Amino acid sequence: MIESPSGRLGADIPDRRGRTGLDRVGRDLDRNPDVRVDDVEVVSDGWHVLRRTTLSYRRRDGVWERQQRETYDRGNGATILLYDLERRTVLLTRQFRYPAYVNDHPDGMLLETAAGLLDGDAPEEAVRRELAEELGAVVGEVRHVFDLYMSPGSVTERVHFFVAPWTAGDVTGPGGGVVDEGEDIEAVELPFDEALRMVADGRIVDGKTVILLQWAALNLFPAPPSVTVRAARMPDELSELTRVWREAVEATHDFLSADDVAYYAEQVRTTYLPALTVDVVARGDEVLGFAGVDGDRLEMLFVGDRARGTGVGTMLLDHARRNRERLLVDVNEQNPSAHAFYLRRGFRQVGRSETDGDGRPFPILHLEWMRDAGVVLTTDRLRIAPLEVAQAAEFVAYRTIPEVARWQSWDVDYSLDDALAYLGPMPRASLPASGEWQQLGITDADGALLGDVAVHRLADQPATFEVGVTLAPSAQGRGVAAEALGAVLRELFAVGGAHRVIAFSDARNEPVARLLGRLGFRQEARQVDGDWFKGEWTTLDQWALLEREWRGRV
Repeated sequence: MIESPSGRLGADIPDRRGRTGLDRVGRDLDRNPDVRVDDVEVVSDGWHVLRRTTLSYRRRDGVWERQQRETYDRGNGATILLYDLERRTVLLTRQFRYPAYVNDHPDGMLLETAAGLLDGDAPEEAVRRELAEELGAVVGEVRHVFDLYMSPGSVTERVHFFVAPWTAGDVTGPGGGVVDEGEDIEAVELPFDEALRMVADGRIVDGKTVILLQWAALNLFPAPPSVTVRAARMPDELSELTRVWREAVEATHDFLSADDVAYYAEQVRTTYLPALTVDVVARGDEVLGFAGVDGDRLEMLFVGDRARGTGVGTMLLDHARRNRERLLVDVNEQNPSAHAFYLRRGFRQVGRSETDGDGRPFPILHLEWMRDAGVVLTTDRLRIAPLEVAQAAEFVAYRTIPEVARWQSWDVDYSLDDALAYLGPMPRASLPASGEWQQLGITDADGALLGDVAVHRLADQPATFEVGVTLAPSAQGRGVAAEALGAVLRELFAVGGAHRVIAFSDARNEPVARLLGRLGFRQEARQVDGDWFKGEWTTLDQWALLEREWRGRV
């Protein structure tokens, strides 16, 4: 606290924010007879106030002890989640948070519920103010759900939590935050189920937002009926299948005229669908998407508006590939999203035609997938494929880092010769055969090796695999492990015919335990002091995931 000739700023005379008495806060507390506040010192009174309080505390055995506690007082706050039950979406904000950035967040850009300090307003008034400033939204009735201390070990702030329904018509202003306060806020509408997935895989990491999303899952959004893959009910579902086809085409085939869409819709209903073996992904009686197959040709795969981007297309494709060694598919050249969808899932282009099957001037790309063409998986950020000998030096570089080697079977003296001896004969043409291990490298868009996923097909159990994942420290904390291992699990269950996948972890390795739990693994056993490992008895946890459990999560 700064001294001046006329007194102390923030104590006897107003500081730059007009505050006085900052050193008297807490001195008169008497609600707990086991606590006596002896002294309060203001350590800092910049934008917010840091105090060092000396207090006497009576322990449960009756002995009084002297303690000091530093508390950061930034006032109380309020936050609100906007939701749309009919469309099953939520409205969040995205903004830069330097404290998260300086504490290992990749870019500091956090997805959050709208929030702010009370600044003298009542909590409901504060959330309405923040909605207008950050999202440009004015809503009707808001619901108060609870008040929480978010970091009670050091921060005094109590946050008031609210929820409210909203529609697009409620956004009447520009939003974006208060420029004079350095705010630059983006409004982000998300499907509710996608927001929950983002919590699970680490893309949403803000505490208040996670709490409100979980509360909404328990109290607002009914759990959707389970999604299943089944045979289409023909001819009863022809109209429903045509509806899904039209929704998908209108969303992705902007090169077709209204007359073109009408022409093909009639062909789909009367000619194409009746000639195919059609499977659907359905939630209850609602058809979300369908695939039509003729032998080894995937003639149709379409997903309706409500299910786009939720994994339904991947479910249909995985189902079509499950018992086939080869699958062919044609896509319109003017539909780059479909082309990319298949390329990311192991297809390759084998030809091109100037016209479609009806002779119309819509170029067609011919794609092929082969079961033994090699394991090459892609996600939005990553490529996962068998490690090549040329990557041996990068492989060794992170394997020899002590914090990486600590939990693994190798030591920090793992050498380039060790890597070459292992990677040279490793199988690459397909998933490993019985008793074999395969190391799948994880690379980013620039080709940098971030880590690897190990896959082992057990020799003594049919359709059973063991997996493990290793990341370079620079790739940790960014959701890379969950993204890569999730892609490998999908391949094992959908293409590799896996019935059961297992994993082992050191009981002290909490990040791996959280990762496996997020992906749906069950902890089946704990072997206390079950392994003599690197000079000490080690407790091992065994995890497992069945194909039906994975399918249920999807």
